[in-house]
Amino acid sequence: MYVLVVIAVCLTVSFALSELFYRLKYPRILGQIFAGILLGIPVIRNSIFIQGIAPIETLAEIGVIFLMLLVGLEVDYKKFKKFSDEAFLVALFAAALPFLLGFGLIKFLGYSNMVAVVTGICLAITAPETIIKSLIEMKKLKSKVGEILMPAAMIDDFIGVSLLTVVLVLVHKESSSQLTLLPVKMIAFIVIVYGLFKLIPLLVSYIQEEKSEISDFTTIIILALFISVISAFLGLGTIIGAFIAGFIIQFVIKDKHEEKVLVKDLKLITFGLIIPFFFINVGLKINPQSIIFNPTLLVLIIIVAILGKVLGSMSVSIFTKLKLRQATLIGWGMNSRGALEIVVAEIALSAGLLPLSIYSSIILMAIFTTVLFPFILKYYIRKYPRIMY
Repeated sequence: MYVLVVIAVCLTVSFALSELFYRLKYPRILGQIFAGILLGIPVIRNSIFIQGIAPIETLAEIGVIFLMLLVGLEVDYKKFKKFSDEAFLVALFAAALPFLLGFGLIKFLGYSNMVAVVTGICLAITAPETIIKSLIEMKKLKSKVGEILMPAAMIDDFIGVSLLTVVLVLVHKESSSQLTLLPVKMIAFIVIVYGLFKLIPLLVSYIQEEKSEISDFTTIIILALFISVISAFLGLGTIIGAFIAGFIIQFVIKDKHEEKVLVKDLKLITFGLIIPFFFINVGLKINPQSIIFNPTLLVLIIIVAILGKVLGSMSVSIFTKLKLRQATLIGWGMNSRGALEIVVAEIALSAGLLPLSIYSSIILMAIFTTVLFPFILKYYIRKYPRIMY
């Protein structure tokens, strides 16, 4: 009874705030995070989460697996070879500079190399979903700036997830012999995953009397969960397991219509039911005291995050035909963080790679930069009507 009440309250508050933010033309995830912050207020937290937040943490962990499965499904590997030189350069500079600045800042503040590396990775990530929403709203998705910004953001996401995966794997290795086995484990994992995705659907279709979308969806979910377990068993972590599972599905499913239906259904259950608990969990973990008593850390992280993305993108104008104003606007777009940034920070916190003070600052920085981009985009388009082309 208690768990049902907690789930019902959390979903209600999350839904109400996410719809409010959406009405205000901001991403729904911001409302879900603020729902967690609201529910984390001591008076409210103590009255709702009497027996702890274990149910929320469990649902949040499942939510991360589903989200990374979706990320893997939506990485369009066929488009990577079609990306322009400008997009690759923007992605490279807009990931490298904030990473280096973030690393330097955290080391200057006296933290360890590992904390500095993880913070740098968090600052290097960009949010394609936030950028898409803003560009569609302004009808600029197919513009020159839009066609550079979108693939660059996707590449940055891929770089961020890959770097964090490497860090997570390396930090949990106890000896050089285990580290030597890592490539073997990766190859074995990919072979097992590919084999499962080939074998299990055949077994399911043999058992079924007729093919149905429900059974296909359930099969994929079961496979994804088992693959995450196998990945964790091999020491690779559940996150990389879900991501690789999503990526391999693209190779296994030949029917693109079936793949689109799968992605659509998975988005419905992920964002409608499970992911809200992940963002609520994020909000519950933010430590307001660390911000109140050390606001300098938050301000420095925000400054470094913005400068890294904007200056990194601006430097691309030196090597390409991009105008400086266009490169600057692209930098503000790359500065927009979102869901994956928060996922990476949450994973790092759970793995003990980030102190709570830096985690809280990174989450609030992600919220601030996500809110900021739509205003910057509207300002530039109003002041320079041809800047997008």
